[in-house]
Amino acid sequence: MENQILERAITALTAEVPLQVAIRDREVAIGRYRADALIELGDDAVPYAVEIKPRAAQANLGALVEQLRLIQDHYGVDRGMLVTDYVNPNLAARLKQLELQFIDAAGNAYINAPGNFIYVRGNKLLQEFTAKETNRAFEPTGLKVVYAFLKNPELVNRPYRHIAEITGVANGTIGWVMNGLKEAGYLRDLGRDKGKRLVNLEGLFRRWVDAYPLKLQKKLNLGTWTAGNPVWWVDVVIEEFGAVWGGELAADKLTHYIQPKDVTVYLPKERLNEFVNGARLRRTGKDQRTEEGVVRIFDMFWTPDNQWTETTDPILTYADLTSTGDPRNLETAKLVYEKYIDRHLREATPGGG
Repeated sequence: MENQILERAITALTAEVPLQVAIRDREVAIGRYRADALIELGDDAVPYAVEIKPRAAQANLGALVEQLRLIQDHYGVDRGMLVTDYVNPNLAARLKQLELQFIDAAGNAYINAPGNFIYVRGNKLLQEFTAKETNRAFEPTGLKVVYAFLKNPELVNRPYRHIAEITGVANGTIGWVMNGLKEAGYLRDLGRDKGKRLVNLEGLFRRWVDAYPLKLQKKLNLGTWTAGNPVWWVDVVIEEFGAVWGGELAADKLTHYIQPKDVTVYLPKERLNEFVNGARLRRTGKDQRTEEGVVRIFDMFWTPDNQWTETTDPILTYADLTSTGDPRNLETAKLVYEKYIDRHLREATPGGG
């Protein structure tokens, strides 16, 4: 399906504008980093690292921006490009605002390269692609298990009952998550008596970050509050509630780089009232844009046995930040990745690469 999207997008682009496009390579992997393709545009053969994303309108754009930046930096090219089936006019404007270059199968495009500035939006997709079969490893319950595997890759070799206890899901869930990861190329069976191993951890991490805010986080939402004191959290001992900080506040604690405006909290939902009353929070009004110091509270979907630190979690913090699409949050997310996540993924990858 991804190859079809790439080929149709190139055909649509060259039918729309007189531009030379060549596919230099497909499914390029160096160590933990992978690009779906490397392409060259124009007479000067400007190189692009390509991320092919079906149904980009449903994607986590902030995470996608960071993914493109990562692969283009790694491959030594100047630019990253999104290739997708269809970009509607509103999304096209948003992508252009983010300086995220793209082409789609309808001939819509935003390209800003030396000698080539192209911006086309409003073309309709005449023929839809057949949707892929859903991989249950990346549905809400499966994402809980994948999250645990990302934090502790050796967990894939533990008994299913133990994994279920750690992740808080039913025993039967573990089997189809394992099968889904195998089908997607993220889990390898090493043979008799050798167990299993996660592969392409970087790709698995990126896929989880992309899916988490869209499929799992919104189901965990316990509500939105605000506080009269903008730094109300200074006197809160979050561990006393069995909770952790997320989002901007967690990022500040991890990097000391960002001044948090909004606060995200993950806590067991049975302790919600205790926390809200103890922190003296009040419900937000209908228009949150007029509120200061917004506090978003989500149900904690993991157990303390599978917690990264007592007060924050870098993987969760990264996902919270990128999902906003806010430039300052994306910059901070990059720091969280470089300081905590990159090393963790490298150490969990055989050979460290």
